[in-house]
Amino acid sequence: MAPERTLPSRWLQLYFGLFLFVWVALWVFPYWREMQAPSFQVGQPAPYTVIAPREVVYIPSTWPSQRPATRNNPQATLYSPDAALFLEFRTRFLSTLDYINTLRQATHLTEEQKIQDLLLLEHLQLTPQEARSLLRLSETVWEQVRTLSPRLFLRFLQNPRPVQNAQQLQGEILNSLPLDVHPEAEVWIRRLVFAYLLAYYQHVAPGDAREVPPEAIRVYQPGETIVRRGDPVDPSTYEILSRLNVVIPDQGVTGFLRQVQFPLMVLGAWLIILTVHFLRTPAIWNFRALTALQVGFLLILAHVRIGLPVTQSSPWLLFLYPFPLYALLAHLVLGPWTGLVWGWALIASSLVDHTWASPLVLYHSLSTLVAVLALGKPKSLREYVGATLAMALVATAVLVGYGPHIGLDGYRMTTWIPLTLSYSLLTGGLVLFLEYGLSWMTGRATRLHLMDLARPDHSLLQLLLQRAPGTYQHSLMVGNLAEQAARRIGADALLCRVGALYHDIGKVENPYFFIENQTADMTNPHRDLDPYQSAQILKAHVAKGLELAAQHRLPKRIRDFIAEHHGTTILKGPYMRAVEAAGGDPEQVPLEAFRYPGPRPQSKETAILMLADICEARIRAHQPSTEEEIRALVRESIELRFREGELDESGLSIRELREIEDAFVQVLAGAYHQRLLYPSETRPAPLPSGQALASRTLSTSASLPEESSA
Repeated sequence: MAPERTLPSRWLQLYFGLFLFVWVALWVFPYWREMQAPSFQVGQPAPYTVIAPREVVYIPSTWPSQRPATRNNPQATLYSPDAALFLEFRTRFLSTLDYINTLRQATHLTEEQKIQDLLLLEHLQLTPQEARSLLRLSETVWEQVRTLSPRLFLRFLQNPRPVQNAQQLQGEILNSLPLDVHPEAEVWIRRLVFAYLLAYYQHVAPGDAREVPPEAIRVYQPGETIVRRGDPVDPSTYEILSRLNVVIPDQGVTGFLRQVQFPLMVLGAWLIILTVHFLRTPAIWNFRALTALQVGFLLILAHVRIGLPVTQSSPWLLFLYPFPLYALLAHLVLGPWTGLVWGWALIASSLVDHTWASPLVLYHSLSTLVAVLALGKPKSLREYVGATLAMALVATAVLVGYGPHIGLDGYRMTTWIPLTLSYSLLTGGLVLFLEYGLSWMTGRATRLHLMDLARPDHSLLQLLLQRAPGTYQHSLMVGNLAEQAARRIGADALLCRVGALYHDIGKVENPYFFIENQTADMTNPHRDLDPYQSAQILKAHVAKGLELAAQHRLPKRIRDFIAEHHGTTILKGPYMRAVEAAGGDPEQVPLEAFRYPGPRPQSKETAILMLADICEARIRAHQPSTEEEIRALVRESIELRFREGELDESGLSIRELREIEDAFVQVLAGAYHQRLLYPSETRPAPLPSGQALASRTLSTSASLPEESSA
């Protein structure tokens, strides 16, 4: 049965509480810094450039006082006293362009149906010939119309000019067009802009008009510069920056909470999720694992939050920032749910209140999810490469899909696409580089480290092969058994295999004192030793193995296999000899002198190794000839360890023990099946000289000799 979990101790709760305090402090720090010393001040040069993260429409909270139109102020009659009218016509114009574009791309409609739909547009009042001409524009020309006409329309609304009649308005539109515009595009830009400007002006009541200065209404397209570094900050710009949360005015605790209520709700939700995850996941109760998880979280959060203003002028830096790195490392060390929960919490904490929050959170969250799912439990570098490519594809898709909303179109998009590849390669490279470093800090063997330890040319395995070849072959067989059993019950198969390869590494000290390294013509050295000395030599291979593992910096998780694979079992051979030497009285023999130091297996993986070790040794000793005999020996060995209590702290259930038994029998039956006895080879008589080599034949009763089994 699994050991019963207990609630974290008081010091561990305080430790987690300290982490939450630092987390909240780091998140609030940018607000506190801005309220104490605002980066932007009216009349002062801007400390850095700010780029619009999305379309920004600024209408001042207070309009200029009402002033009737006069001869010296004729443009006053051209502008609405109501900001809502400005927004309404702007929306109408953009909707019309989208509607025309949709009709042009509609494949399920005939051209005549499209023309009839275009004739219904309210302000354009197209003729059938004009509608047909609009539908037949090339994509290049239409793209110019879609790009330039909104800019020109908004320019006229924001920067009014005195206009006396419709002809003069058309002339002003023509003079405002770029010189390199296509002639067909020029015709339709003038047609669209004029129609909606005229309709807008006709809604103005001259008697109620108020003069709106050109700077009153500002519209910034995504990616457009709001203020440049060194430019003086005017009141309108300051108000725009305040609305974008770039400037945080000091407005007291109540005002601060009102301003950041949504980010606080997001952080509160993540706090609840993290707390539940912390209490329900024993893997992160380990002090070193929890320390690594929290320190990494806080370091990245501090770096992003404290360096946040720099990214306002270079938003591409945050699209390049390797946020998935933290989630992938947590996934490899502590499991997938830990990686996703803590990784998404880090992304939300870092970016939820950033001016580019929407695209950045989506970009990094989806990239993290796909990378974790693609990586899974890696068995080779192929999985790492696959996760890197998957992350690059998803990041590119998000950037392309979100690009128009953040001002990326045409050439600018092509310059940003390489960011996604750099972002993925940087993340993947850092994962491979840092994975080794986290192994010793957390006490857990990462997948990449395990794959490295499983290489046959590893120095320790080569030492074992050269000094104790029998133990090396035994370890390979135990590794096969443990790996298949772990797969059957859902345990870590790679960890079991690597642990099995190194579990007997201490036998290189005195290899010939272990029977698998003794040849047929060799005298067993234990015959000349006192049973107490034999027991000490045999038990010493555990301590020696731990010493070698420490020298070669094997992860603690692998060292657990060395320490626990015998548990606290008794060395039966030396013990029985000691009892026999004591006249058959067990009371005269101290049992602890023949007991392995332990501890008992503390995990399913080390328990599987213990069972694989005893089963392989007993099968090799008894040499059963049928599958039934193999199963009987395997079942007897497992039940022996179960009755001795060696599996009590491993977490293995009865059902899992049955699965392990079946896996062992399947592997051992294939390895130790009965071989056929082949007749001896009949050698042909020597061939005469000059006989062609191709004429050599063997007797029909002869057969090539088969390699004998171990």
